[in-house]
Amino acid sequence: MKSYFIETILLVIIVSPSVAIVTPPRPPPRLYVMGDSLVDVGNNNYLQDPAPKANFPFNGIDYPGNVSTGRFCNGYLGSDYIAMYMGYSQSPPPYLSITDESQTMKGINFASAGSGILNSTGEGTLSLATQVMYFQEAARNLSRRVGNLSAEKSLSQSIFYISTGSNDIFAYFFASQNETTNNQFIATLVNNFTLHLTKLYNSGARKVVILSTAKIGCIAFIRSLLFPSLCGDCSEELNNLSIQFKNETRAHLQRLRLRLPGFKYTFIDTYEMDSQLRSNAQQYGFTEMTNACCGTGRFNGEGPCTPNSNLCSNRRSYYSWDQYHSSEAVNKIVIKMAYFGSKNISPMNVEQLVNA
Repeated sequence: MKSYFIETILLVIIVSPSVAIVTPPRPPPRLYVMGDSLVDVGNNNYLQDPAPKANFPFNGIDYPGNVSTGRFCNGYLGSDYIAMYMGYSQSPPPYLSITDESQTMKGINFASAGSGILNSTGEGTLSLATQVMYFQEAARNLSRRVGNLSAEKSLSQSIFYISTGSNDIFAYFFASQNETTNNQFIATLVNNFTLHLTKLYNSGARKVVILSTAKIGCIAFIRSLLFPSLCGDCSEELNNLSIQFKNETRAHLQRLRLRLPGFKYTFIDTYEMDSQLRSNAQQYGFTEMTNACCGTGRFNGEGPCTPNSNLCSNRRSYYSWDQYHSSEAVNKIVIKMAYFGSKNISPMNVEQLVNA
């Protein structure tokens, strides 16, 4: 009898239809954004002049609802596309807009247009040091809410997306520079950047995405200001500084990975991506590479984008949105490459970092 019951139970187990066990999808990690106008989604709206602002038309003309949020773009920024690929609707809210801690559950955007790695860069803006300090405050608040262990685990899985350095290079370039001081300046810049990254690590950050500076010598502002008689040529001096900065930054990141246990990163060589897009413009859908879409003066690069500026009609075909910034179309392409690609990205792409 006992054997019979055992065999019956086994038979039921074998012939019973399998029950699918559905595992609920894991929520995306928090996203913390730091840097300058390439990723500022509205922090500067809350700052006094002379902090630069973009919370007026024609900025945001292609953003949902045609809203000028403070993004220096016709639509979405790279930080928005990173957030979308991670599973969010767009970049987390600007830090200075937060009135309730529930708004921080998906992360925080600390970026400030005009800011830099050095405290001397960007009068009236939130320097990178200040942004790191604000994050440290947010990390303490998170620990208070959920406990130290839960906060530590959450921050270790969070993504820190940083775009900075261009404004520091601009400030140095327009002050004075020569071949001898270039090396000293770049060394100072990268050493300060490394200190900021180390502070983030000591506050719980483990996964960091770093964007290099791009071909900043080819923006509409530089074309219009420095070379009025040369048909808008690029400034090779500025581009060389950008190359030097991104190469040194990449080398320092490699050393940080060896020195800091658990530190992981994705380095996006935006300079080479920028070069690739410019060299194959039509392949990517761009027909205007010199003039900015919105602005005034030569190449629409002499004045900022305002409601009184010239505005192009086919914004998708323009590489530059205004005198300093790329168009939404460029942002979308670059982030898709960075998130899923393998070229000009090391040591892993962003998707791999998120899942690491």
